[in-house]
Amino acid sequence: MNLPKDRAKLHNMIAELTRDKDELEKRLRLKIENLQNDLQLARKEQLDKVAECAFEINFAAIKAFSIERHVRNDGVEATNIGYLNENKGDRIGEWTFTCSRATHDRLAREFLKYKEEVEKFTWKHV
Repeated sequence: MNLPKDRAKLHNMIAELTRDKDELEKRLRLKIENLQNDLQLARKEQLDKVAECAFEINFAAIKAFSIERHVRNDGVEATNIGYLNENKGDRIGEWTFTCSRATHDRLAREFLKYKEEVEKFTWKHV
């Protein structure tokens, strides 16, 4: 690069390079923002697909003892199932997953039926 000896020309070149740099930074920030928005949308679409799935859970097989609904830190509603983990000496485990409100409500009703059956069985055989 041939640098001009004239101070005014150098000043103009620096100003032009600074404008170019600022413009590139601005375009890069916008591109990053667009990519972040696209990623957020893709995550939401993926969560929506998962939420639409049908879940079948064998509460007895996993030794479930609770089911709850909560809002995660990212604002997404999730379902928690508390269970006893036989592989770890019946230590308490928690399974968290996303599903629709309707699916959660259905699972909660199924859990209550399971819990009633366990209680009936337990009282009959004590």
